Amino acid sequence: MRHCRTLARGRVAATLVVAFALGACGQENPTDVGGPLLPGGVTTFTVTLDADRFLLSDSAFTGYTRPQEAPFFVIAEDFQGAFDAHAVARLFMPRTITVFDASGLSRVDSMPRFFGGYLTLRVDTLRWTAPAQAVEFSLYRLAEDFDQTTVTWTNRVDSTGVTIPWMEPGGTAGVHVADAIWDPGTDSLVFEVDSATVVAWADTTMFAGALIAMSTPGTRFRATDLFIELDARSTIQPDTIVRSVVRPLAQAFVYDPLLAGPSATPRIGGNPAWRTYLRLVSRLDTLTVPCPDVPAGCRLQLSETTVNLANLVFEPIAAPPGFLPEDSMLIGAREALVTNNLPIQRAPLGSAAGLFRGAVEPGRFNGDDQVPVEVSITDYFRALVADTVPRRPEPYLGLVTPLEGQHVGVASFASMPRLRLVITIPRDLENR
Repeated sequence: MRHCRTLARGRVAATLVVAFALGACGQENPTDVGGPLLPGGVTTFTVTLDADRFLLSDSAFTGYTRPQEAPFFVIAEDFQGAFDAHAVARLFMPRTITVFDASGLSRVDSMPRFFGGYLTLRVDTLRWTAPAQAVEFSLYRLAEDFDQTTVTWTNRVDSTGVTIPWMEPGGTAGVHVADAIWDPGTDSLVFEVDSATVVAWADTTMFAGALIAMSTPGTRFRATDLFIELDARSTIQPDTIVRSVVRPLAQAFVYDPLLAGPSATPRIGGNPAWRTYLRLVSRLDTLTVPCPDVPAGCRLQLSETTVNLANLVFEPIAAPPGFLPEDSMLIGAREALVTNNLPIQRAPLGSAAGLFRGAVEPGRFNGDDQVPVEVSITDYFRALVADTVPRRPEPYLGLVTPLEGQHVGVASFASMPRLRLVITIPRDLENR
């Protein structure tokens, strides 16, 4: 019986491309290419479905990570005309040093005289966005303490029931300490710290903190580490100078503006991290597609085919100003385990829906790129449309980057995706 079903879901926009057709033939010559690998031959073809064929909705949400938990700092000044970021740190100065006396024994000096030092940022040379020129930074004493887990650009404490704003948004800058110039390609940025600042930071009756800002506009910078090297003269061995390495008690970066959600279009990445959730049409195994190379009207259910590839096809658009991804980003899909007790944005994510493809370059989101971005859901889709499976997956997907919180920039897309399928059917099924 020929399968000639009509579609139950309105007008269809489906594009068919016949990839190849293998017909029955005689014995294959060892030097031939192709041949009947299955009795009666097979036909493999591509079909692209618009979103209204397989999707009910998509929604983008944020808040899955916090910048305060990131293993890096971001510092920026008017990047893309819209984005500013500062690094803030709470410090604890050492009270003692260890020296060797005249007899060679180690002794603890409880009254060292600290007279200067250096604050160093380790630079992520692969993830900075700036003009090809030297970049200037400024170091200040931070005038107010902050809560590392909740600090934001506007509030130094922003926990449940307690909100304390900065006197100056972005961190209240006190006394200017030093400026430093970073040359592209170098792996460190070093500020010289004067003796007055060392004394002030060592004063236990005062808050000791540092704020680092950028002076060169149009620049975004990323650092992976912060530490201070302090020089002290010993009172036990006056001719001895000891250098101590101090790491912050707390550190964070704060930025403005906050990219709040939800979003009307798909987004992935960022920090706080964005996810996009898709709700698929139920029972896609009953969805029909046109038969290749046959008169109009013939249709096949997906459960009667072999799915070789299933990719979601997204159209990239310009990221919001200031949020261009700073590096290539992996994008993948996972099954979303939606229940009646949780809204979709809080649904936990299950196994990967398909193999992760190559990382998507940041330039794809500058507004000029017209090449689609494809996300594999082959494994998930095969189980979804199989004729018989132990457990048919739930019709929900979460689109994520596997290392959430590793980017400040976001991957942005125009609208709900299309679905590109490469499917195979036996020739006798097509022709019967």
